[in-house]
Amino acid sequence: LEKYGQIKKINKSLQELGGDSQMVEREKDYLSFVINEIESQNLSEDEENDLKEKVHLFSNIEKIMSGANMTANALSSAEQYINQAISSLSTITSFDSSMENLHERLKSQKIELDDITETINEYLENLDFSETEFDKLDARLDTYKSLQKKYGGTTENVLQFLSESKAKLDRLVHSEQYILKLQDEKVSVLKSALDLAKQINNIRQKTAQELQEKLKQNLVYLGMPSATIYFELNNLDYAEDNLTSTGVGGVQIMFNANL
Repeated sequence: LEKYGQIKKINKSLQELGGDSQMVEREKDYLSFVINEIESQNLSEDEENDLKEKVHLFSNIEKIMSGANMTANALSSAEQYINQAISSLSTITSFDSSMENLHERLKSQKIELDDITETINEYLENLDFSETEFDKLDARLDTYKSLQKKYGGTTENVLQFLSESKAKLDRLVHSEQYILKLQDEKVSVLKSALDLAKQINNIRQKTAQELQEKLKQNLVYLGMPSATIYFELNNLDYAEDNLTSTGVGGVQIMFNANL
């Protein structure tokens, strides 16, 4: 019964809200500490992703600078060869106009190469590494890791834990109002659950009678005409204490071979 699960959840909440006063105060202190610890750090998934990218970049700054310098040097050498090729083709086109198209294509490639070279050189000029900045970023990322270890493994889970903690603290602070609300909800849910349990038992009763007759016929067919089999329904009061996930009461199969 889905309603049975709801009732258990409501009872748990009522127990938490109406439990030992010292325990409630300790829980409020703990929740206040958690909320303050997480909120004070102003976490965001966007910032965490940005920190990871920057720390990863700074951690590999030597490889990046080496690669960028090698790229710039290679482009510089390539530019010299392309200039030579353009000059040579220019000479050829003065004698053979069929090479003019190739000459223009090479000049276009030279423009693209110049643009790439300029971009790489600007990248190198702007590639600035600060040990102080790196330590600052790494320390901030450690803050994320520390809170994730304590409250959920990911920033999303930490923020979800924060939201749940704030809601729980609010319930404890305003416990009287929540208790009344939960009690009203429980009355409604319990009534629905017990009504459903009655329906289930009516179905059990009808099904048991039908199945009992079929089983008796099967026993006669099997050469056991004196055997008896019947279903005994455990009828209990329709009350919360007798409610289970399968309704109220249960069924037992009673069999006697009478051999």
